[in-house]
Amino acid sequence: MPLSLEQEEKLSGLIRPLVEGLGLELVKLELTGQGRPCLRVSLDKEGGIGMEDLTKATRLVSPLLDAEDPFSFEYQLEISSPGIFRQLETEKDFLRFAGSKVKVKVKGESVRSLMGTLLGVEEGVGIVVEAENGKETIGFDTLVQVNLNPDL
Repeated sequence: MPLSLEQEEKLSGLIRPLVEGLGLELVKLELTGQGRPCLRVSLDKEGGIGMEDLTKATRLVSPLLDAEDPFSFEYQLEISSPGIFRQLETEKDFLRFAGSKVKVKVKGESVRSLMGTLLGVEEGVGIVVEAENGKETIGFDTLVQVNLNPDL
């Protein structure tokens, strides 16, 4: 059960100012799960987010959502980082993580995957990736998913 645009805008408007006050960035809001849904709030900050940051954010966001009661059903709140294999979705993400290794799923006649280094964005066109076959511009309209793919 995904969030409606209206729900996402309302929740974002409530949560974003609180977490920005802590120096954090609201990355994504998701409503997931069957049975008892989970509202997943993904946060990050330059240099990476730690448990202390997530704890502070939880202590601010949880009581706010209790008071605002945004859903007509019970749900679980999860505040977390986007993870090391985070999905990149916006031009801001692509610019921020330029120079990082990525895994890209591209649609065409079928979905193909490629691995490479994200070089940046060709504004209004797509992302530029250095893969084993050279530099490739991948149109925003053909992107299925882009994730960080760090060497571990």
